[in-house]
Amino acid sequence: MTLCLPVSNVTSAPAIIRLLEKSGAQSLMTVPSILEDISLLPITAWSTLLSSLKFIAFGGGPLKESVGQTLAKEKVPLLNHYGATEVGALAPIFSPGADKSYDYHYFRLRQDFNLSVRRVEGGTEEQPLFKLTANPFGWDGVFEVQDNLVCNPHYPNTDFNAIGRNDDLIVLSSGEKVLPNIMENFVTQSKLVKVAVVFGQNQFQVGLLVQPSYEVFSEDEEAYIDKIWPIVNEANGMVDQHAQVASKKAIALVPANTVVPRTDKGSIARKEVNSTFEHIFAQVFKDLENEDDPSSTALNMESLEESLKELVLTRLSWKVVPKNLDYESDLFELGMDSLQALQLRRFIISSVLHFNVDNTPRDLVYQNPTIHALAKVIRGDSASTFDDEIEQFCQQYVPTASIASSKNTSTSKRVVVITGATGGLGAYVLTQLANMDSVVRIICLNREKAGFTPEQQQADALKSKGINVSEFAWAKIDTIQTDTSKANLGLSARQYLELQCMATHIIHIAWPMDFNRRLHSFEGQFRTMKSMIELARTCHAERPALKPTLLFISSIAVVGQYPKLNNETIVPETAMADPRCADEFGYAKAKLVCERMIEGAANTFNDEINAKYVRVGQLTGAEGTGIWNPTEHFPSLVKSSKLIGALPDLQGVSETFF
Repeated sequence: MTLCLPVSNVTSAPAIIRLLEKSGAQSLMTVPSILEDISLLPITAWSTLLSSLKFIAFGGGPLKESVGQTLAKEKVPLLNHYGATEVGALAPIFSPGADKSYDYHYFRLRQDFNLSVRRVEGGTEEQPLFKLTANPFGWDGVFEVQDNLVCNPHYPNTDFNAIGRNDDLIVLSSGEKVLPNIMENFVTQSKLVKVAVVFGQNQFQVGLLVQPSYEVFSEDEEAYIDKIWPIVNEANGMVDQHAQVASKKAIALVPANTVVPRTDKGSIARKEVNSTFEHIFAQVFKDLENEDDPSSTALNMESLEESLKELVLTRLSWKVVPKNLDYESDLFELGMDSLQALQLRRFIISSVLHFNVDNTPRDLVYQNPTIHALAKVIRGDSASTFDDEIEQFCQQYVPTASIASSKNTSTSKRVVVITGATGGLGAYVLTQLANMDSVVRIICLNREKAGFTPEQQQADALKSKGINVSEFAWAKIDTIQTDTSKANLGLSARQYLELQCMATHIIHIAWPMDFNRRLHSFEGQFRTMKSMIELARTCHAERPALKPTLLFISSIAVVGQYPKLNNETIVPETAMADPRCADEFGYAKAKLVCERMIEGAANTFNDEINAKYVRVGQLTGAEGTGIWNPTEHFPSLVKSSKLIGALPDLQGVSETFF
């Protein structure tokens, strides 16, 4: 085909139309913004011409749904195109008019390339996420395309759509991660909006930068935001709670003629956007910090706990079952996220006269995650220190009486109870156990996942990590969805009795990965550990010849400060008596409490159980698949080093390792 490349300043819709007419071109390859401009012209200016072409291929970004519908209604042959610099065109060029199965919302993968598509973590059962890998010509290894893909449910093996790159990821100060593209793409579909960009890196919540599709004068900005708010609210329903735009004050407008930085492909250049509009974003978060709730009323200091409970139940965007919420319930164990914690902090500031933005820490709820703890702070009661709390929890949960040791009686047929089998470590431990001849059964205790049966939840977790389990191994695995922090691990009497009569080994891996939570917010984990110890003891009581093994997966965070405190580079594999050896955040301190519980159990019940713990460090990509969460620190470091062609100058890092 003869190719016509116009000069770079031919970007207006009328100029493109004239060029097509003058050149007699039979097809057009362009970007979505050009098609949007064309669709805004009178239909008579483009309908006949564009519908006569063999195809119009677009790429580099999403096509607005309203634009696609306008063009498709006029029988314009739209072709979704896709490619990568390292590989080339990944979608074929063809005339889509005769193919009734083709949907321009998705690109069709080429079949003459060695392409591989695999499912990854994230997404939902209705819309799972995928990654595409290719073997570029001349490369020794494979190349992973950075976009996250979703499939056409009618053609899940061939037709896909890109919904954003890994490097589009926004990480909030809470550690929660936001993929902004769902929100951005949906809001941009509106005819009222030209560009929408989610922002909020290292903040407690996200904001939304909006460029209107027409000029909005300053006195009309509030009315314009009122117009688009229902659209934003609808998009909120499509994303996780922490990824939602919480209020109209989180929306920032820029003039319609503003140049929003884009890449060569036409997609949003996020880094440049963050730099260009940094002052606007800063003002948004400052305004949010000082946002007053006009409907707030003062809390009743005479019945403060009940007043706070009422506030949580009725005012937050978080819905919790009232019977599950008492004054000592940990809000984060019940499912509260960082955005809801921020909302609660604002309500408290608005409702308590002596509280204001400046004297109230942003992590107020993280520091005081129960109704009772918040009430104490509001009344002005002093808080205990971390070290005090460690000792308090140890006194409450660690067994202290000593009993003499007895000889262990082993069994050749092992039945293992395991928690955390859907996680990054637990899934591989489960697979190893299932492949061992000496293991005849594995019972997985998993936290419930809405919309999934226990079996689906476990199978989905394994599949997302590229783990294949044989039918023989899978037949050994039973799964139960439960809340292990409750009495008897949240199990029915029949289920608990079954574990007592069968279990020989207990492996406790499950643990919330939230580095913002304070020590007392992990009390549910202490209850779980206590129940694990009790389960091991009752297994022995039911079968006195058996001395079951209980293994707790701890963390090197427990000894993170040991080298600094002791001026030693080697950390001994011994109990840590000094709580200052643990890193200064709740996750590490809570792991230390559980280590102390295991030590106490090992001494107190030494004739009944084998109690042990293992301190795990950074988990690398899996052997065989190499799957490693690319948002974690080390993969991100390697990816950025490869991109800029240089490694960070860090003492102790070997370049040969890469």
